Amino acid sequence: MIDIVGMGESVIKLEADSSDGLPTFKAKFKSCIAIYLAAVSKYGKRPAVISKIGDDKFGKYIFTKYAKDGIDCRGLIISKSENTQIAFENYCQYKDYGILDANEVDTTLISKSKLFHFSGTGLLNDSSAKAHEYALQFAKQNNIAVSCTLNLKDCYVKDKAYAIDTIKYFINNTDILVLNRIESNVLFKQPFESIVNHLLTNTSVKLIFLIDGNHCNCYTSKFSDSITYSHLNNEPDNLDIFAAAIDVSLLKLNKSIDDLNEQELYRMTAFATKLAKGYLSENEIPDLIDF
Repeated sequence: MIDIVGMGESVIKLEADSSDGLPTFKAKFKSCIAIYLAAVSKYGKRPAVISKIGDDKFGKYIFTKYAKDGIDCRGLIISKSENTQIAFENYCQYKDYGILDANEVDTTLISKSKLFHFSGTGLLNDSSAKAHEYALQFAKQNNIAVSCTLNLKDCYVKDKAYAIDTIKYFINNTDILVLNRIESNVLFKQPFESIVNHLLTNTSVKLIFLIDGNHCNCYTSKFSDSITYSHLNNEPDNLDIFAAAIDVSLLKLNKSIDDLNEQELYRMTAFATKLAKGYLSENEIPDLIDF
């Protein structure tokens, strides 16, 4: 039995060091979905990945890393014709290969899960966005909860208008949304507080976590005021740890989102915030704390 299926891009990041003139690059596997799923596994739930890699040294490293972190790899496509995806992080160059197609999505894994999660980084390519849409629609049709972290980075967005429209479509069909204040400003061009009610009443969104500097606000249509927990060290990758902790805690409570009470939502927010604050590197998921 799979608890959570995560879908996203398995990307090798090449980080540049220009201290000696010409840049040299160090390869790191810092994929958002990999961090999320590693945390899900460490926090006691059974994750599976839907993604794509090449049959090369980078791909073999990624496969080994997923397996080592306790992640089911049956949905990981190993391509003989495409290389593993690479991003030149400091130079904002992105290579459009190793992209998942809709016909490569393993819906059997999703059907066996309790929750489907995806990251916004997988929505910036048209083919990948269609694959994510296919998976999202399948999850919704089968009454499987859907969560999303945006993880937007301007330097990887080729067509901002297209990206914003695409991401808004996915947001509108998500049950649990995790984002930060910067992402909110880019997407909505107005204070997030002014559109929360619209999202909670006119879309599929049931639960929103807005990370804003040193605190997190939790919004739900069930309560008129947000639930706030402070002291979060807001680093970008923390969003993946935060989302993993939220999704794991929801499954631990064994309740639907609609049935959560205010105390439970506060516990979830505090639990996720404390874990996200402890994030140090892509190879060191914070240890589990009491929920």
